[in-house]
Amino acid sequence: MSSASVIEDARRIFALQQAHRWTVAASTAAVRSAKLGRLKAAITGHRDALYRAMWGDFRKSAAEVEITEIAPTLLDLDHARTHLDAWMRPEPAGRHWLLTGT
Repeated sequence: MSSASVIEDARRIFALQQAHRWTVAASTAAVRSAKLGRLKAAITGHRDALYRAMWGDFRKSAAEVEITEIAPTLLDLDHARTHLDAWMRPEPAGRHWLLTGT
């Protein structure tokens, strides 16, 4: 793949993401948690392929990939799923003191 086609593909994907952003922004915590769960399942389900890819690209051993790449990502996904409801709760915005009485 040429660098021009890679750049064009990245622009196409970015445009699709921009067009979809408000749909994603309106999604519920349950929907987001399910997506994070699918991501976790994909990572765990493709561990061997990830090990091979990281060896091929960076000469990282499977143990190193597990410790430095996979385990931290899975822990972050679990953390996000645990706290997602709280993070998405609306919070009232404070008023700047200069606007008091206006």
